[in-house]
Amino acid sequence: MNLFKKQDGLAAPLVLTILALFIAGAGLFYYFKLYKGSAPKTTSSIDTVRIGLKSAPLGFYGQKDIEYESPTFNFNSNIFEGLTTFTKDLKFASRQLVESWDNPSDTVWRLRLKKGVKFHNGYDFTAEDAKYSIDFAKQYVVKDDIAQVKQVRIMDPFTIEIETNGPSPLLLNNLINVFVLSKKYSEENGFDKPNGTGPYKFVENINGKYQLAANENYYLGAPKIKTAIYRVIEDDNSRIDALLSGDVDLVEDVPAARIGDISVNKKYTLKGVPSLRVIYLGMDVSSPRLKSSSATTNPFKKLDVRKAIYAAIDEDQIIRTVMGNHAYPATQLATSVNFGFNPNITRPSVSIDSAKILLAQAGFADGFDVTLDVPNNRYQNDELIGKAVAEQLGKIGIRVKLNAMPKEGFFPKVTDQQDTDFYLLGWSQENGDAGGAYATIIHTPSKDSGYGSFNVGKYSNPVIDDLIQKSDNTVDSVARLRILQEIAKLATDDVAVIPLHQQEDSFVVNRSFDWTPRRDNGIRAFEISAN
Repeated sequence: MNLFKKQDGLAAPLVLTILALFIAGAGLFYYFKLYKGSAPKTTSSIDTVRIGLKSAPLGFYGQKDIEYESPTFNFNSNIFEGLTTFTKDLKFASRQLVESWDNPSDTVWRLRLKKGVKFHNGYDFTAEDAKYSIDFAKQYVVKDDIAQVKQVRIMDPFTIEIETNGPSPLLLNNLINVFVLSKKYSEENGFDKPNGTGPYKFVENINGKYQLAANENYYLGAPKIKTAIYRVIEDDNSRIDALLSGDVDLVEDVPAARIGDISVNKKYTLKGVPSLRVIYLGMDVSSPRLKSSSATTNPFKKLDVRKAIYAAIDEDQIIRTVMGNHAYPATQLATSVNFGFNPNITRPSVSIDSAKILLAQAGFADGFDVTLDVPNNRYQNDELIGKAVAEQLGKIGIRVKLNAMPKEGFFPKVTDQQDTDFYLLGWSQENGDAGGAYATIIHTPSKDSGYGSFNVGKYSNPVIDDLIQKSDNTVDSVARLRILQEIAKLATDDVAVIPLHQQEDSFVVNRSFDWTPRRDNGIRAFEISAN
């Protein structure tokens, strides 16, 4: 049943507005064919696909102390499902674990659950599991997404009511990130052996090869691909070599230098899509002094210093020389297809002279030294981006020491312990709404409310905080759009963070398989079939 044909609740206008922007944004999708002629015929007996990943998932949903970044979420999406979901082109799914919904009041959502759904071990999915999953998530890494949930009530075996602290127009969108767990199984077995309702069951992980088997009892139909093997190949060239040698069938993050190798091979198709991910720089703006700097005061606390850094960064050069022109300059944390994007914001003109003047005005005419923490296996060209930033800031006297490390060490240091002065991160607002980025990255951190959980630099602006909280409770889509755009402007004026660019996600697939990239960068085996 289509969720938008059975609603009489307050949030429908806003949700529909957001989704309309997504549908329009889907027109940005592009598709490259690097060959001519007809595809070689293959039989439908191909039932195994081998996928080359740039980085490994950091664990299974439910496990403690995992950083729930996009690659981990996307891999887990084969095994688990949220109560709601987006399709590959980011339209709201017409069928998922929630059959229909309505709003008995401004602060209550009544969700009717799909019947006949089973977990991989055979347990039935019921309202008890839905309530358990939401209650669990309120204490888990996805707690920001449901910070407004006050309580969950079981109305009958297949109906729950979710009461929020105030109007929560994006609750359905945010439930996408709350995977459903079996209450009984989780309490009996914990989370090391995943047990979801998704189209694939986890089989094993041997040396970075994650094997999944089709869930033949999947309620949306048995998957066409019976075995999916996700193989971690961190090195970009090695990943492409594995594809060209026939060791894998589909790879992500294609380096620009290897496009020529692929273009002459008629067995493969290069596919790309503008990502939802924005790469940005963050700074510790709260500490009296920086740990990695000899400066006697914290330079980043000065607005003129932050403006100087922004003015010194030549993002066009980074896109041209590092990204191979496969990225787009960013002006804010949201992309143009996110609800709340402000089209009137521009990047400052690149000016070394202006940047030096700003530094001098802030009392740092001779610059300062600082360490920039970056991952080297998480985002496209992440370490190279860090090197480019360091070189550009050197032109204005900021002496940057680059500290590049694998994401397995980077996230615990930077986002968990927040042991960093200057850092490079990426953010993908996959629920479609810019408010999530602002609430998570630039709202003043608060353990009680859940706001600011990704605000590593501890930026704080009471005016922005008030607007973020107001947007979270504003149902009228026009009014909410104005609020979000004002937040973007204020954050830009105050240089809360420094946006760099929006990634372009690229993939290569063997022509034996039919597959279309998702806007959220996920490679889900259920969406792959043999040609």
